[in-house]
Amino acid sequence: MAKLDLGDWQELFSDRIYERGLAYYEDEAVHDIERTKNKITAAVDGSDTYTVTLYVKDDAVYNMTCTCPYAAKGENCKHMAAVLLALEDGQLLQEEPETNGRKRMWKDILQSMPEQEVRSLLFQLLEHDPEKQQSLVLTYSKGMLSQKEMQKLLRQAKDLCRPYEREGFVDYHQESELYDEIYSYLSRVIPPLVKRHCSREAFTLVSQVFADLVELEFEESGENLMELCRDSWKDSIQATSSDEQQKMYAWFEEQMNSCRQQMKLDADYAYWYEYIISIYESILLEDFPSSRLFQLRNLAWVDDVLDQYAQEHKRTSPVYESTEYGIYLIRRIQLMQVLSYPLEEIEKYTASHYNNKEVRDMLIHEFFAKGEYEKKNWNWQGFSRAL
Repeated sequence: MAKLDLGDWQELFSDRIYERGLAYYEDEAVHDIERTKNKITAAVDGSDTYTVTLYVKDDAVYNMTCTCPYAAKGENCKHMAAVLLALEDGQLLQEEPETNGRKRMWKDILQSMPEQEVRSLLFQLLEHDPEKQQSLVLTYSKGMLSQKEMQKLLRQAKDLCRPYEREGFVDYHQESELYDEIYSYLSRVIPPLVKRHCSREAFTLVSQVFADLVELEFEESGENLMELCRDSWKDSIQATSSDEQQKMYAWFEEQMNSCRQQMKLDADYAYWYEYIISIYESILLEDFPSSRLFQLRNLAWVDDVLDQYAQEHKRTSPVYESTEYGIYLIRRIQLMQVLSYPLEEIEKYTASHYNNKEVRDMLIHEFFAKGEYEKKNWNWQGFSRAL
């Protein structure tokens, strides 16, 4: 196969991204490189294992992708740089020693090593790596956390955002770095705590990280960082007892209501509070058990929000013109369906809100999807007037 033309690929990366890619390459994080006629794929170990794909035409790279969140935004990431460094160094052409006709990978070598040598190697690898030491302790310890252990974990959680607190601002490149740090912390700490039935402690740690993130302003959206917290919250919620779930639910309700009040006081950041509220709402609607108890609680706060919208719009435009109001109307209708309200009651409630465009769009979509063009149980005269 002809030699690959990589071109002046270094120009595609900022100095910071290139340096981090170089560190990954030097740490031998690039592996499983495979080349076909049209593309090259490689795995890169970092906070997770990501797949980098380079697309080739006429023996030249013309495009590349990576499965990491940073690259998902259309940026060239450190994992791409690490793979390009490996290719530039001829790693694709290097042959590993073969045993029984196949290449020996590090996993094969590790499996064949005597147990004592494996333990010795493990000691060497962990001796100067506090994070891996902590991961080992959290994973293989038993029982509840001590107060001292919890304080240490909480201090580490607070330290994640501390470098940005003075400025209160995270720029585009810093966000990627902060993402890696938070991902590393949460993936190292939360799963073993959940496995040890310390879900409440795990929940508290995630809440601390999230609270610190909320106080920052991001050049980009910051959404990837928030989603990291949501995923870890979900793990904590689903692994704990019903009593603890109810306490967690109440906590989210309090946070959501607090955000609504803050949004009224700080109109300049209303968009940010709306986004945070949307996360809380999604968690309450999607991440808690689908039992009747939680669905009734969801219905209660949705009704509260609808009442607030109705009160606020008395002084301005008619509430039925509000898109946001329509979204909550649809949520209420869906909850009525989940809670097995009588069909007649659901239809009556829906019909009373024909004048909202979101509700009409929902009905049109449902009827066309089901082929129910001539449904007779609905007040189509009222619906037509609303249109």
